Amino acid sequence: PPVLPEAKAKSRELPKWRGKELITGHQETFLEISFLHEGLRFAKSVVRLVVSNHKGKVFYGTGFLIAPNTILTNHHVLHDDKDDNRRMRQVDIWFNYELDERRQPRNVDSYEGDIESVEGNPEHDWAIIRSKKPIPETYPLLELRPFKPVSVDDFVYIIQHPESRMKKIGLLH
Repeated sequence: PPVLPEAKAKSRELPKWRGKELITGHQETFLEISFLHEGLRFAKSVVRLVVSNHKGKVFYGTGFLIAPNTILTNHHVLHDDKDDNRRMRQVDIWFNYELDERRQPRNVDSYEGDIESVEGNPEHDWAIIRSKKPIPETYPLLELRPFKPVSVDDFVYIIQHPESRMKKIGLLH
């Protein structure tokens, strides 16, 4: 596997010896192993959005299941800024657009979004859309409150579909 880039240093102190181990870099990046378990659980609720405007052009975005049958995404994903911020014509919600543990594509579980249900705020760039059919409880709802307060220089880990690709996780940067 590729080597992860080193985290941004918080100070200029030299690495410190701890017994026979050396912590390299200026900031520890250790995570509890539970981080991987939680990440896999959260990843189930991250969706790829396939969005079509009224001219038939297709766009992609990432969304998150936050309530029964309710997806949170960015306002600019569900509205066409080149067409007076008009709602998109069609939105498909794809669960499982990712590789499995054998690095094989999983079967996509697709739901149609209800365009009439779209609500949001362009200034803060958020929007929600509901699916037309119920989404099974096998996809857990994501809690919007952080586990701890977020501070400047905290690391964030983002599970997403960057540039419309299969599900990825952004670490450190």
